[in-house]
Amino acid sequence: MNGLIDRENMVKRLLALPAEIYEAEKKVAAAYEIQKTAQSLLKDLEDSLLFAVKEDGTKFISGKNEAERSAQIREHTKSSRETLQSLEDAVITSRLELSKLQNELASMKAIARLLEVSA
Repeated sequence: MNGLIDRENMVKRLLALPAEIYEAEKKVAAAYEIQKTAQSLLKDLEDSLLFAVKEDGTKFISGKNEAERSAQIREHTKSSRETLQSLEDAVITSRLELSKLQNELASMKAIARLLEVSA
């Protein structure tokens, strides 16, 4: 078929795209909510580390200044931060998929208008 789409398939695709876009929008929203929850949990973990005390009564985070304390917190939250980065990547990926579908719909509509004018 030369890679070209016939009118019948174009109509089918035009009818299917709104539902696909809706599903993609739901995925973006869900990914964003998961990301926000992970951010909140990471912040809670960081805060709890600041106040945590070892069995011997010394502070878990013992840095003498902000830079040292931040470095210690980063060390103890590496896994959580990596998970958060993965979730942020998932949001980006889902947004890209949504954008792709929206662009496809716009292109299909433009093609349909051109075909209508040329008919």
